[in-house]
Amino acid sequence: MIRAIRNVAFFVVLAAGALLASGCGSSSDCNLTPDVSTHPSSCTFAPATTVTVSARWCSCGSSVTCDVVNAGGGVFQLEPKVNSCDASCPPNPTDCPTDAVQCVFTTPGEGSYNLYFISGSSFESVPMTVDNSSGLTTCS
Repeated sequence: MIRAIRNVAFFVVLAAGALLASGCGSSSDCNLTPDVSTHPSSCTFAPATTVTVSARWCSCGSSVTCDVVNAGGGVFQLEPKVNSCDASCPPNPTDCPTDAVQCVFTTPGEGSYNLYFISGSSFESVPMTVDNSSGLTTCS
């Protein structure tokens, strides 16, 4: 019985070591959302157009991809996600080096919307106008 318990404990420790060696383990770093550093103050787009919105998020020592979610109610969430479980975001985001991140999505029909740039555990709201008459595709 004691030998069986030792064997189970050995395999649990071995499995945990393998997970940690792969970089993920039980670390919450796999879900880091960096703080936003700079973003546009407003955007105007034509409807049904694939657009790219660029922003700068704090560098956490890993490449970052942007998840864009149409959250409904006129809200589009733009959230950066680090691509490494070994990433580490700086403790002071105002002094962090930044990475440009491209957020790509297709605009909805005409109307007024909000882009929510997720920043750490908060967000920055940016107005987005979708207007067929302007023909513009700009963020400034």
